[in-house]
Amino acid sequence: MNAFPARDVSPPMENRNGPDDLALLRGIADGCEESFRLLFRRWGPRLGRFLERAGGSRETGEDLLQEAFVRVIRAAGSFEPRGSVGAWLHRICANLAYSHWRRETRSPFVDVGPDPVPESIAPPRA
Repeated sequence: MNAFPARDVSPPMENRNGPDDLALLRGIADGCEESFRLLFRRWGPRLGRFLERAGGSRETGEDLLQEAFVRVIRAAGSFEPRGSVGAWLHRICANLAYSHWRRETRSPFVDVGPDPVPESIAPPRA
């Protein structure tokens, strides 16, 4: 017996919450503010919780979520429907979280001066 339920692979269509995600993304690409609002209402809370956990604070999560949806607006017209819109949104957020983590964990460069040369390999003094 399979422990995981079968995945629904039916084509996207209008659901009980309004237009499907792909239709909303196409609307965003056409400049429709209502499409953006609906997509944000549908995905914002889930993605926000993910980014809050990844960023370590509510404020960081909100900043990352804002940046994620700026990227959604910019890239909506180039979305290729090979996968789901949800997976695409999660990938944008994961990339932002990873970039944030890399920036935050970089140790600052501290100049300690020239490397000392051990006497055993230093050139002989004249």
